[in-house]
Amino acid sequence: MPNNTDDLQGAKEDAVRFASEYVVPGGSHIVKGDYKQAGLHVVAGFAAKYFFGVPGLLLVSANSIVKAKTGRHIHEHLNLGGGGASDTPASDDLYADNASREGR
Repeated sequence: MPNNTDDLQGAKEDAVRFASEYVVPGGSHIVKGDYKQAGLHVVAGFAAKYFFGVPGLLLVSANSIVKAKTGRHIHEHLNLGGGGASDTPASDDLYADNASREGR
């Protein structure tokens, strides 16, 4: 039986990551402590906003959140582009850290 406090903690972590992306692209990596990825996403986010507007910024922020949570980029989860995608379905990876907290 899942522990409600673990679910609440995971939800809080996700909320903080999401809110940090609102402040700066790559904010979810800053929260995680991965400053290299944070810097890359900050640069990519501002470049995307400059060239593509808000939709570009939103895509970079979405990628940042997914990368910080799962360790894989969003295009790898969607199996877009060449290589890099594993045989593991994306849905398994998205919730892997929650399953490990629950002891599965």
